[in-house]
Amino acid sequence: MLIVVVLGLELFLPYSRSLKDKRSVIKSLFERAKSRNNLSIIEADYNDLWQRSRVIISSIASDTGSCDRFIEEMRSFFSSKEGVVVTNFMTHLYQIGE
Repeated sequence: MLIVVVLGLELFLPYSRSLKDKRSVIKSLFERAKSRNNLSIIEADYNDLWQRSRVIISSIASDTGSCDRFIEEMRSFFSSKEGVVVTNFMTHLYQIGE
């Protein structure tokens, strides 16, 4: 059995003063998140707003314990970054196989 984990985060970047600032912060977050985990991550919305971002993260786990650890690690990772406020955090799990 495999479990696909899909996380949706809405971020507020209070110190971002331009789209260039926002891209720099988002790029850094994405690189750090990818270096720690095997995941896919994209900015899915608010591309034209310089203080908001919607991020979608996906990964695959083999058991619910791994899912729970991944979800908590991502929540903690994004919530602990200075200059980033998580305003919404959504979790979707999809079971594949038996």
